[in-house]
Amino acid sequence: MTYKTLFYEVKNLFPALFQQISLNFMTMFILFQLYFHYKERITSKLLRQIIIGIGFGIIQYICLRFPLTLPDSSMPIFIGSNIFILAAVYGGPVGMFIALMIGQIIMKPGRPSQDQAANDPNMIMPSGGPVEISSFQSIGGMLADPDLFIILFGIVAVLAFRFLPLKNWQIWLCLNILFQIKLYLMLGDTLTTSLIRCSIEIISGALIYYYVDYMHRAYQSKKQLEQLATKDSLTGAYNAGYYAMASERLFAEAKRGKSNFALLIMDVDHFKHINDTYGHPVGDQVLKEMAGLLKNAFSGRHDIVCRNGGEEFSVLIPHRDATEVTRAAEQFQENVRSHVFAADREDLSLRLTVSVGICFYSKDCTTHQDIYERADRALYQAKHNGRNQICYADSHLAISS
Repeated sequence: MTYKTLFYEVKNLFPALFQQISLNFMTMFILFQLYFHYKERITSKLLRQIIIGIGFGIIQYICLRFPLTLPDSSMPIFIGSNIFILAAVYGGPVGMFIALMIGQIIMKPGRPSQDQAANDPNMIMPSGGPVEISSFQSIGGMLADPDLFIILFGIVAVLAFRFLPLKNWQIWLCLNILFQIKLYLMLGDTLTTSLIRCSIEIISGALIYYYVDYMHRAYQSKKQLEQLATKDSLTGAYNAGYYAMASERLFAEAKRGKSNFALLIMDVDHFKHINDTYGHPVGDQVLKEMAGLLKNAFSGRHDIVCRNGGEEFSVLIPHRDATEVTRAAEQFQENVRSHVFAADREDLSLRLTVSVGICFYSKDCTTHQDIYERADRALYQAKHNGRNQICYADSHLAISS
């Protein structure tokens, strides 16, 4: 075949190539949006890697089912056939091997063995593309077996991403080039055909890599902006703006009878004395540790710990009854009493107390501000009574000291 004929054949691949890449982009967009939406609910790192591996395995399945035929080539071109390498970047070794195995399972039913290939020069892959016997000619050693080679290549990929002092995209490119060299040696195609295959697969793979990386960076930027907008930079608790939104939402749910709702407001006793005596850096450290104690005491899935400003914190507590809230508040107060603050300072041994006000939702509350005002009055009552105690806005609940 002349170069001119080959050029026109390659040119005819572009419509199918465009469709393939578009299909990949659409599939990855859907899968990653679903993953990002539910990511925070998945606390296990291993489970995240498994999900990523399955997702990339699905993408690889689509790649393998729709090959492109190149003239004079022993095997069709599979856009994104090495997608398992990309899975290693975001899913680690677990994600990569899951994606790799999914691809192997898909290809296995139609892959000819060495004996079958010796008797039939035109075996058929699952995708329908013809594969000549040269595709499976032994080149000696373990690397001649396709299954063993792909497993060994996966191990090399894991080690490369773990130990090579290069950027992820640089390692990805090197691994893809090595894979293309292996194909050239295994398939027995001409150098021209192999270069065309290499160019198409690596360039299209690079587009896929960039697209996935772009979505991932966009998600990370979105989460950082959300944290800046909703989190207190000092303590890591939610800020006053987020408190206002969450309080209004939880109040509306409680009013519709969907859940219980309680609000706890606490204040560090004599905090001004700490700042005046030991300085603001120590005061900041106290606030950080106080936020940590609050998060430990109110660690329920729906509990929301907020810093309202200064030394005042609040906790929005849905889906808990009065007994659970009271027990958690008393445990928190006891933890504060026994905690040594700023313990890293050899010259300090701070023991502090807190005053707490609690209000439970009732039908006579007309707005979420009503609950805050009642809890705030209970907090004022706790301070007025001598601090270091819990007061309740509801008259039938006793004061615990």
